Amino acid sequence: MRRGLFLFHLSVWAAVGLITLPGPPLAAGPADGGALAPDETAQPSPIEQARALLKQARYAEAEAAARRLLAETEARHGADSPLFFEVQDVLVESLIFGGKARDPETQAAAERAVAIREAVLGPEDVGLSNSLINLAIQRAKTGRFAEARPLFERALAIREKELGPDHSDVAQALVSYGNLFRLTGDYATARPLLERALAIREKALPPDHPDVGQCLNALGILLWSMGDFAGARPLLERALAVREKALGPDHPEVGMSASNLAIVIGETGDYEGTRPLFERSVAIREKTLGPDHPDTAQALNNLGILLTRTGDYARARPVFERALAIRERAQGPDHPDLAREGLNNLGSLFILMGHYDLARPLLERSLAMQEKLLGPDHPDEAETLANLVDLHVATGDDAGALPLAERALAIRERGLGPADPRVAGSLDTLATRLRDEGKRVMVAAGDTFRAGAIDQLRVWAERSGSDFIGA
Repeated sequence: MRRGLFLFHLSVWAAVGLITLPGPPLAAGPADGGALAPDETAQPSPIEQARALLKQARYAEAEAAARRLLAETEARHGADSPLFFEVQDVLVESLIFGGKARDPETQAAAERAVAIREAVLGPEDVGLSNSLINLAIQRAKTGRFAEARPLFERALAIREKELGPDHSDVAQALVSYGNLFRLTGDYATARPLLERALAIREKALPPDHPDVGQCLNALGILLWSMGDFAGARPLLERALAVREKALGPDHPEVGMSASNLAIVIGETGDYEGTRPLFERSVAIREKTLGPDHPDTAQALNNLGILLTRTGDYARARPVFERALAIRERAQGPDHPDLAREGLNNLGSLFILMGHYDLARPLLERSLAMQEKLLGPDHPDEAETLANLVDLHVATGDDAGALPLAERALAIRERGLGPADPRVAGSLDTLATRLRDEGKRVMVAAGDTFRAGAIDQLRVWAERSGSDFIGA
């Protein structure tokens, strides 16, 4: 039996970064209407202070500041002023990234921000794109991907029209939209969006700007998802370096990048070399976001996989169980991350530990949830199907394993292409099941397979006792 298939979580969402819009001043200007002379000693305005808290990932403080400022702004300027809209977006963003995306208040506030801004300023107001992206991310973070897509599309269209195709804020919309396609398994659509975003940012900003780091991180994750580990690693290494320099060593986005890089390094088999990065990611997120934040669960999930791959099942189990409990509390019982990471990974661990009775309900629930929330052909479902194959084989049900192995292979071929190494892994599993039924199996690598995939396919054919034909 294989070592078990676990789903890492690579982090993609980062704070949106609001377009700064003109609005009524919070203090009166000169009585004669003349221009204000520059004042280098002037304190940041309240809205600037709230935005700064967001950038520092101090979400609870940003939320409190935005609530106070929202009440003050409504009293002084009204609920239909541009400044009110801007503060409202800060509040929504602080709620979403503070781990409250699922709260009814957050959803209502995000929807209200879009509705009020559009009613007052019109459907093509550039600031409306801020509110649309926040609402789209709220939808995506709660697993409502189909609802998120038109919101991202509309925000991107507004920014391209009002700001021009090469504006840095257009790149932000491209990153968010591309991340959505990656999460739904549409890698071919995601790639040009993310590559364009990086090109815009590298042209418009210094190379060590944190927004460049965001684009590097997003594109690196996509390449990892596509099986291009060699292409992903330098992007993620650079993203980590940029973020450490720009944001400091304890920022949650640094923890995000550390974890993402560790995952890619682990693909080389250097699991011990990844341990400091995973442990650092957990420590940063627990310190800055708190022990019950969904992003803390993500870091724990990845650490649990490391412990499993180094054979430390006893330590891995409570780590996975804690991550699962956090997700169920914070994201609810119907979130895709709960299914494809929390349930799948704990179920896979139980197979390795021989606890088949504990593994089965977790994996069956995981697969049912993914089919419902992501559709029947998402690449992540192949991982859960492969774990169910292992479970059937381990419990003596070879006949039940075969259709699951066939389905996993079909999903991977459609979603990843025939040359992806994970397709070779599915072929190996299917070949083993067929040989167990007494059939003779021949594995052939056509000219669509890249060299690395052919080599891996040859190894797996030999391992399963199958005949092999290839270049």
